[in-house]
Amino acid sequence: MPSFSITLDGKRYAISVADSDKGIAVTVNSKEFLIPKEQSKTPQLPSGLDSTKNNDTEHVLVASMAGTVADIRVKPKRKIKKGEVAVILLAMKMHNEIHIPHNAIIKEVYVKQGDAVERGAALCLYEVR
Repeated sequence: MPSFSITLDGKRYAISVADSDKGIAVTVNSKEFLIPKEQSKTPQLPSGLDSTKNNDTEHVLVASMAGTVADIRVKPKRKIKKGEVAVILLAMKMHNEIHIPHNAIIKEVYVKQGDAVERGAALCLYEVR
């Protein structure tokens, strides 16, 4: 269990941190606080879709890396050309463009700006045109 102390405005605080099944237990001057573990915020693929395609024309664009959604360049019902940027992910302090691999129409967007996504997370559904 990591522990340390800090002095803030002349007052000393003894702090320890421990991981538990329910979350992270933080103790400050013998007073314990529990920080609950959050459920994953990574969007899940809608039922019936696999990560590459639903049928001959509908495909799911997935994140090629873990990161934070910095920008979304597509909207439902918008026609886009092969190679256009659909989503920009911020990972390791770099903006990474996720491109649509086909001429398509966006059917649905599964993420919003600021979402944390894992590699393989569903970003949007598109129909090949």
